[in-house]
Amino acid sequence: DYVRPIQELDRTAEIVFVPKSLKTYRVICKEPATLQYWQQYYAALLVRLMRSNACLRRHITLDNQRLSRSFCLEASASGNYATIDLSKASDTVSLQLIKRIFRGTPLLRALVATRSDRVRLPSGETIVTAKFAPMGSALCFPIECMVFAAACELAIARSSGRNTRYRVYGDDIIIHREHVPDLLRILDR
Repeated sequence: DYVRPIQELDRTAEIVFVPKSLKTYRVICKEPATLQYWQQYYAALLVRLMRSNACLRRHITLDNQRLSRSFCLEASASGNYATIDLSKASDTVSLQLIKRIFRGTPLLRALVATRSDRVRLPSGETIVTAKFAPMGSALCFPIECMVFAAACELAIARSSGRNTRYRVYGDDIIIHREHVPDLLRILDR
């Protein structure tokens, strides 16, 4: 009686507002509990992957913003690096993009299976989403970091390939100034 087929799982997230500052709120989604457990599981796997992979570890640290903060201070002092803070970054990572990036990997199926595909608005209306994961999903932050790190890698490869140092923490990116034009074109696309 208590087990429903997976097709019948409720994949509807609910929009909620949480304080961002004293004056404003942040819009996030409360994910269905059935998905939250699996999202947490795969998020933990991604964290382990990023810690164990030398390239990813050099550019992304999910559980500690200290390295990004230090690099940001260094970037500000030297003037050689740009800091890019994207607005509404989680909204820019579409399901279609994730399907292209993770195509052929065992992770793709898990990422798609654990995402909410609808959102209930405060009005009660339910809409279908095209983005991969809303803020509130345990997979939003790690996948966002990986996507933006991939964009940095592509920007560096398209330009001189020198100055390969960058850091990504969520939607905060620090990268050498010479790569900024290419990076902005990639992010815009």
